[in-house]
Amino acid sequence: MFAKVQTKRKFSWSGWWLLILVFLAALSLYFAGRAFAQSFPLKFTVLSVALWPEFDQPETLVIYRAQLDADTPLPVELSFRIPGHIDSMYAVAYEQNESLMNIDPASITISKDGDDSLLTFSSPSLKIQFEYYDSAILTKQDQTRTLNYHFSTLYPIDTVTFEVKQPAQAEGFQLTPEADNTFIGNDGSRYSSVQVTDMTADETYSLSASYQGSGVDVLLPDIANPPLGQSESLTLLSDSIGNDNINYLGYTLIGLGLLLFVGAGGYWWFKQTKTDINPQSSLPRKYKRQPASRKKKQTIRRKADVQPAVTIPVKQAISQSVSFCYRCGVALREDSNFCHNCGAERR
Repeated sequence: MFAKVQTKRKFSWSGWWLLILVFLAALSLYFAGRAFAQSFPLKFTVLSVALWPEFDQPETLVIYRAQLDADTPLPVELSFRIPGHIDSMYAVAYEQNESLMNIDPASITISKDGDDSLLTFSSPSLKIQFEYYDSAILTKQDQTRTLNYHFSTLYPIDTVTFEVKQPAQAEGFQLTPEADNTFIGNDGSRYSSVQVTDMTADETYSLSASYQGSGVDVLLPDIANPPLGQSESLTLLSDSIGNDNINYLGYTLIGLGLLLFVGAGGYWWFKQTKTDINPQSSLPRKYKRQPASRKKKQTIRRKADVQPAVTIPVKQAISQSVSFCYRCGVALREDSNFCHNCGAERR
C-alpha cells in the first residue's frame, strides 16, 4: 500500500576526483600566470642613478629609481647588479598611491655573481626605488676626492640618467663624461647629470667625478639617516611617468580557482546527502511496511512470547491430560466413568 522509503548516503569517489581536478586546475592556472609573468621580456622605460658622495656619511649614497614598461605583468621579480662588496641595503621600496612602501626584508636576497652581487626582490608596482651605501667608489687623498662608478644593466632601458650631487663645500667639481645638465635642486645643492638612451641588456656604463673638500661636516643632525619616505633621497619619480597599470591576472586566477573549489565541494556534499522523494517518508514508523522476511521473524517472535516452547516428558504429559464431559463441559475426575455433575457416561 505504501512505497518504500530509503535514504541514500553512500560514499562516492567521483566527488573526490572532481575536487582534486578542480584544485589541480587552479594550481595550474596560478603557476601558468607566474610563469608567464617571469617569461615576459622586462623593460624599463626610465631609470635614474643618483650618487651622493659624503651626504650624511663619509661613504657615497647610491639611489636607484626605476619605472617598468606599462605592459609588465605584476607582481614582477627584479634583479639588479650591484658591487660585490655590498651585503645590505639601506632601503628597498615600491610606489603605491604616490607613496613609497617598504618591501619586506625577508623577501630581499643578495647573492654573489662572480665579482658582483645580484639584488633580487618582487615588486607589486611598476615603480621601484632602492638605496645602499658604497664605501669603495669614493677615494680620498687629503682634500682631493675621486669618484668612480660603474653601471651594468640586466634589462633594456629607454632612458638612463646618472646624477651626481656636489657636496656642500666641494670646490672645482668636474664630471667625466661632461655633464649634459647642471642645476640647483630644491635643497639648494648643485647637481650634474648625464643622460644615456636605448641601453641594451648587459650593457655597461662608467663615469667619474673629482672635487676638493668635504661636505659631511656641515650636515645638521636632524637630517642624518632620514627614515624611508621622509628624506629627499626618496623623492618619487616624476608624475610625467604616469600611473601604474596594475595587472590583477594572478589574483583573478587564484580567486577563480577558489570559487571552483567551493562550488565543487558544495556539489559533492549535495550528492552525498540527497534523499529520494517518496510519499511514505512522512508516515509514522508503525505504518511503514517492513520487508517480508523481517515481518515473518517478528511474528514468530511474538508467538514465542505468548506460548513459550517447553519440553515436557512423554509420561508426564499423559498423566496431566484432562477429559471434559461432552454434555455439560465439566472436567471429569481421572478415575470416574460418569460425570459427577450430570451423570452422563464418560466417552
